[in-house]
Amino acid sequence: MLSSIKRWVKKYNEGGAAAFFTSNLHRTPRVLTPQKIDEIQSLLDSQEEVYDISEQTGVKKDTILKAIYQKKLHKPKKK
Repeated sequence: MLSSIKRWVKKYNEGGAAAFFTSNLHRTPRVLTPQKIDEIQSLLDSQEEVYDISEQTGVKKDTILKAIYQKKLHKPKKK
């Protein structure tokens, strides 16, 4: 709680009351960089399972599944 108050005071001192009503900047992706997305997509295209891709790339399985759900990645249809 104290840390939150300190952040709010700092925000107010730097930008005044208007600082509380500005939108936050978008952060850059830390785990799923464009290179990592290309790597994972190529593994998905070669019919690898999400669990195996997670082991190979070091990206958590849930992160990969979330990217699929958000349509950043796609699983090809099985033949």
